[in-house]
Amino acid sequence: MKFTLEQTIEILGLNQIENAIFSSLFIQQLYNGINTYNVDSGAVVRAIRGIGSSTQKKISKERQFYGEELKGLHYIHWFEARFIVKNLSNHWKLDCENSMKFHSQTKQSFSKQGIRIGDYISEEAINQFTHDFVQGFHDRALSNKLTGERVIYLNHNDERYFLTLAFHSESDEEVRQRIEKFCFSEWPFIKDYLNTSNNQNHH
Repeated sequence: MKFTLEQTIEILGLNQIENAIFSSLFIQQLYNGINTYNVDSGAVVRAIRGIGSSTQKKISKERQFYGEELKGLHYIHWFEARFIVKNLSNHWKLDCENSMKFHSQTKQSFSKQGIRIGDYISEEAINQFTHDFVQGFHDRALSNKLTGERVIYLNHNDERYFLTLAFHSESDEEVRQRIEKFCFSEWPFIKDYLNTSNNQNHH
């Protein structure tokens, strides 16, 4: 079953979120997510509802852009299950060849079960290693270091204007171009916040 834009707004409860206004682009992205499953639209909305709450701070927090392209805008991360692998990779530095952090943790996990290099690895030792490896995800969450994708918005006149979803595979320049293309005509005042010729932040 394919949902319409109006059904997307209703299903996700966008019109029930206080002090939140959503661009047509943003709604379209959530609509695409709910119909194609390429984005967990429900997770995005939960992150938005949690802005400023103590629960939200455990996972992500409201942040400002300081780079030239998006200075003046804010963002939060949203998190969904498919990001777990990336967070584990970040925590154990698996992108680094011969990660010392991962190597050290492996030795530590096995030593808890009395396993030394060259010994037969018991099922108990494997379970210990698995537990410690996954614990890295929980440690990262408690330290507020979970990596997700970004929800980009503007604070203006006590309202949050949600502009676009953005992915870490995109450059700030690409995100800026999308905002210019789809959001400037809808909300012309955004230009004042993104005017890089005067490096002023609006509050």
